[in-house]
Amino acid sequence: MYNLFKILGFSLIFLITSLAAQSSSKGKISGTAVDAETGDPLIGANVYLENTSLGSASDLDGNFFIAGVPVGNYVLIISVIGYAETKITDVTVKPNEVTKIEIAVQPEILTTDVVIVEAEALQNTEASLLKSRQKSASVSDAISAEEISKSGSGDAASAMKKVTGASVVGGKYVYIRGLGERYSATTLNGAELPSADPDKKSFQLDLIPSNMLDNINTIKTFTPDKSGTFTGGLVDISLKSYPEQFTFQINSSTGYNSQATGNNNFILPNSGGTDWLGMDDGTRDIPNIVKNKSGDIGKINSLSNDTQEGLDEVLFVDKLSNSFNNKMIPTKANAPLNSSFGISIGNTLVLDEKQNNSLGYFGSVTWGQNYSFVDNEVEGRYKLVGPLSEVEGLEADFEGTGSKGTMEVNWGSIANLALKNRTLGQVKFSYMHTQSAEATGQYLIGVRERDRSTDKFETTVSKWVERSLDSYQLDGDHIISPVLNSKLDWKVSKSVNNQLEPDQRYFFDVLVGQPDGSTIFQFDAANSQPISRYYRDLTEDNLSAYTNLEFTFRQWSNHNSKLKLGFALNQVNRAYNQRRFDYIPNRLSLNDFAENNKLNTQNLFNTMGISDSTSRPDRPSRWFDNSFVIDEAIDSTGFFRGDLETFAYYLMVDLPVFEKLRFIGGARIETTTMSSKTLDASDGKGKLADTDVLPSLNLVYNLYKNMNLRTAISRTVAR
Repeated sequence: MYNLFKILGFSLIFLITSLAAQSSSKGKISGTAVDAETGDPLIGANVYLENTSLGSASDLDGNFFIAGVPVGNYVLIISVIGYAETKITDVTVKPNEVTKIEIAVQPEILTTDVVIVEAEALQNTEASLLKSRQKSASVSDAISAEEISKSGSGDAASAMKKVTGASVVGGKYVYIRGLGERYSATTLNGAELPSADPDKKSFQLDLIPSNMLDNINTIKTFTPDKSGTFTGGLVDISLKSYPEQFTFQINSSTGYNSQATGNNNFILPNSGGTDWLGMDDGTRDIPNIVKNKSGDIGKINSLSNDTQEGLDEVLFVDKLSNSFNNKMIPTKANAPLNSSFGISIGNTLVLDEKQNNSLGYFGSVTWGQNYSFVDNEVEGRYKLVGPLSEVEGLEADFEGTGSKGTMEVNWGSIANLALKNRTLGQVKFSYMHTQSAEATGQYLIGVRERDRSTDKFETTVSKWVERSLDSYQLDGDHIISPVLNSKLDWKVSKSVNNQLEPDQRYFFDVLVGQPDGSTIFQFDAANSQPISRYYRDLTEDNLSAYTNLEFTFRQWSNHNSKLKLGFALNQVNRAYNQRRFDYIPNRLSLNDFAENNKLNTQNLFNTMGISDSTSRPDRPSRWFDNSFVIDEAIDSTGFFRGDLETFAYYLMVDLPVFEKLRFIGGARIETTTMSSKTLDASDGKGKLADTDVLPSLNLVYNLYKNMNLRTAISRTVAR
């Protein structure tokens, strides 16, 4: 086996070396050309190397690419009608490397001279991101992949902590400007993302690993070309696209947690064989006997075997009670080193000698696991007793200590494929899958104020939360008419978000201290806290599409201006299911399972179903004496279905009033229908049908070269 891995390793090294050797001692030049006044990309700009025949034209995004450039120093010239010719000196090309150039080109109205700049001053991704924010039509903050890497953030939620005005709650949800999650929206490459939380609208950002990110842009003011539902802010996540040269990267890391790694007190619930992939292997599945059938057994005392039907009912109760696994409480587990791994590959292939057509691809897989442990944690719950005006503070409801062990797994993959034509534009397909899971084992013991001072309350929790996201996107950017300076972009996106919480187990008991120092164990029936198992699942899928058409024109002072219009469609479907199964003790004494002042829970949960069917054959209800039976607590409101459809269209203009003052305004009209229902017929069906007109006005005044003063007024809606 060792020799096999050795051979595979040498083969991989040879393959990569061969690919690298195939390229000649030439390099490439790529970059972006934008309007220095507005920040908009320059389409169709001629980009060429002085005194050579090498050149290219910028595409819809202002990007240009020149391949097969001999090693050396060059002067790069950018020429486009209506703009001053710009020369970039000291452009150094190195063998098998891509030299990146970013340049802002001055309109002729501002200067008629040839503008000469040095290449060294332009090669700064963070600076270009700041420039983009400065020229943006709305107030925004952004963080690039480089900054995310420097911060050590493990996922998109952690990266958002670096954004001004954004708060991350619960390690998942982003609040913009202090507003709740309901007032924020999240998009992936411009397409809306679904939520997988039964109580929240917001997308859980910790699902996306940080090494998949290209940048995160947070938009804080509304413009009509954006969805009108974000209210507080819009978080747009951009994933890595294809690189301009062949790249193959492998990275890995490992970490030691002094509280968890190797700790003999570490606890977790029972595990399955595929937990390391963040997927349950069926260990936690709901038993087949109740997968498509109710587990409501009614009153145990009403059971009868006078008929075959009655006997079948008795046998069903026994089979149901024994169908669940008996692993109810967390047990000691091993916590290895924290670790992560990633691999990616990508390239851009030039398909013709004139470099008019190219094919880009990129693929990446990442995986990581993390263990954490809190021992001797102190937990309290407090409540308000009486009118607020008459109390001095909250009163303790529960105070206790305990321990909690957690295992987190997070992995994901992305694949991008793009076909680009310099004249017609680009068509791109993107796919992303992320998978995460969190296993939690918790033990807690303490005192509840409503119990006697000698009583203690004990509880354990065994949880598994599994989440996944699949996103499919097809989009395009096209030049409609170079004469009219118009371009079209469109996108169709399908996303499915799932959250599974199979077999969440909650154990409760009461410890009653005795004068002799012994302890009596009791069920917590008096406080309505049955031992329970929950099965929950939520699925939300989102289908969205949009089209934008943009015209560029010169206003009265010959400044570049834009007219933009478009429409969008968004369909959301949500389904939530929750089932609860309670353990019902039938003349069962919990204290019978105490050994040396400790409760033997394993023996307790081995006592399920029929205990004696021979002593009283005429009384089936007595067959379950001194045992547990399982009963499903039916709640029809735990089954929820909802759907939403929004159709929108908009018109907006981006217009310099004069050289220093810029006006961005327009309106968006959204027509929305929503409906929701539960399985409880008495709840009725919720319906909403609205048409909202959402105006927007933004003014940007350029105080100094690197300082803008902005003001905005708009109307948005939270659904």
